[in-house]
Amino acid sequence: MDILEKFIRSVSYKFPKGYPDMKDPKDVILLESLVAEVGIDIFSEDLNESETKGEATLFETALVKAWYELNNKEIPAGAAPQKDLDALSPKMIEDAKHILKQNNLTGGTSAQQLGSSSSPITSFWKSHGAVNTTPKTDIIIGDKKISLKVGPSQLMSGAGNELTATFYAALKNSPNIQKEIVDNIADTIKKVFVKGTTKSGNVRQAKQRGDDEILNTAVDKMGDLKKEIKTFFESNPEFLINFAYEAATGEEKFGGNLGTADYILSISSNYKNGKLHKIDKAYAKELANKMKLDISMKSGSQKIAKVKTGRYNYFTVLRASLEDLFQDASDDIKVDDNINF
Repeated sequence: MDILEKFIRSVSYKFPKGYPDMKDPKDVILLESLVAEVGIDIFSEDLNESETKGEATLFETALVKAWYELNNKEIPAGAAPQKDLDALSPKMIEDAKHILKQNNLTGGTSAQQLGSSSSPITSFWKSHGAVNTTPKTDIIIGDKKISLKVGPSQLMSGAGNELTATFYAALKNSPNIQKEIVDNIADTIKKVFVKGTTKSGNVRQAKQRGDDEILNTAVDKMGDLKKEIKTFFESNPEFLINFAYEAATGEEKFGGNLGTADYILSISSNYKNGKLHKIDKAYAKELANKMKLDISMKSGSQKIAKVKTGRYNYFTVLRASLEDLFQDASDDIKVDDNINF
């Protein structure tokens, strides 16, 4: 029994039938008001950079496991999730070993997967209302904090406050850009990135009825915001590079702690080869040229105590996606099978 169900049982006496009838509008309104009083979030959907990445996440574990095997060390507790270690295949570990040797990542004293952990964010980041603490770093090998990118991947994702904070982080390092321009973009972001619930039916039906002013504004302005940002980036390539740099490293967000990535390990889609890149401004330029920003509306059927209300929760999300960072291995990629302990 989850916390919401326990809560509903504790207040069931307040309803005429002894339980909330989700087909009765009065019961639904009463239940929502009671839920709001105790601060329970009835939104079942959320989006951040720790969305399930499936096989790519498992390969992070494989790299950690492979490092310990290559160094003839027992993997310590906490270096990677045990359930993921148990799920590794011998082939995946061998592919990981190959990539570690290919990129001289066999040294150092330890390896660790950060996974779904969190890292403290800076006061600068918090000042823009951004609260996501998912690190940019996926794995740490020796002194290298590495973000893993497999095939076509994602540079950043999240809600509007994350986008706004990233804009102001780029502004800090772009002295030629007027703050007023970024302020105007941030103002539009606030109108587009919203979170709410339809009065009835799904988002498409609500938009057609036109009875949700906040939703109408957000949907109408999504396309305009994407064009505005695209035009701004094209006119200010230095700002775009700084934006991509922050999105990749989290330098302003995490202030240099473990959550701040300083390398990207791009892996081919078949997991056979990889390339390690130091994230500097030159590489950020490459990322900027491969980055595509998308803004969309997500929605899902609203449920209270696992019962559908007939309404839909909705929220705006962004994704900064990347083209495949790894080009197929060429003859100039060498593999060093010698390991220096």
